Amino acid sequence: MKKHFSWAKTCILTTILCCPIALMAQNNSAEPQNRLLDSATYRVIYLTTQRAEREHKPIVIADSMTLEWGNNWSCYYDLNKKFRDSMQTAHDMTVMSSITSMTVSMDQNELEQRLRNNRDNAQIKDTEHDGESYRIYRNRTDGQTITIDNGPYAGSSVKSFIQVNENIRHSWKVSTDTASVLGYNCIKAVATFHGRTYTVWFTPDIPIPEGPWKLFGLPGLILKAEDKDGLFTFEAIGMENLREPQPIEIKWESRRKVSVTKGTLEQWYGLRNKSRANINVMYHNGNGAYTAYSMPNPITYINMEVMK
Repeated sequence: MKKHFSWAKTCILTTILCCPIALMAQNNSAEPQNRLLDSATYRVIYLTTQRAEREHKPIVIADSMTLEWGNNWSCYYDLNKKFRDSMQTAHDMTVMSSITSMTVSMDQNELEQRLRNNRDNAQIKDTEHDGESYRIYRNRTDGQTITIDNGPYAGSSVKSFIQVNENIRHSWKVSTDTASVLGYNCIKAVATFHGRTYTVWFTPDIPIPEGPWKLFGLPGLILKAEDKDGLFTFEAIGMENLREPQPIEIKWESRRKVSVTKGTLEQWYGLRNKSRANINVMYHNGNGAYTAYSMPNPITYINMEVMK
């Protein structure tokens, strides 16, 4: 089954191929407002790893994530995501300028044959290097945690987000074991959270009850963490005192109309899994003609939180 498009329609094509399928109604959406929460004065960079499978073979995906905090709020996010996205956008614009026609094919046999014959000429969207699109905002005074990520598809003229609100409290068991991370003396603590048991190392030398991802609430900054099965790890590799305070802000950046849906963890993971289920492959056929395919993602991811 094939469909043909002119080059002017490739923006719509890209949206259709890349967007996750809508998983929830938009009837609880509201016109969002930017919200300044705090000013960050400190930043720590974590090297993160997660186990996954590529075509049924184990792999480890490494990335870096940033934690910034101020007097009351913190934000955990991928600092390099915006840069990677801008590079991808520049690449996409270069490709689009050369397109005179586009064919969308749903023929998996045809795609597999082309990949066997000429994989090097394929432009494959690799989700392994996409980075993380979510941001986690946390209020230390009451445990309020806000996760914001890309939402369900709401049309090409709308940028959709999903917002998940949680009140998180950890029951840490602090031991007498110690270790050194980044030259800081750290103490071991263990807690179970959403189906996984985490061992963390925190330092009282930095007496702020913060940490990577959703791990926090100890009398010192968490510099290292790992779940019991070794599926996910976090380790601080650098930190700085920010010379100029940076805003911790919920800011809806989009040139399109913005829609925000308040959802659940289950809905968020459903969206993440759907968005990763397939990847896009494009072939240049010559003279500005391209064929676009969608194929199952060879990488299988594991959810950080175990949904009941």
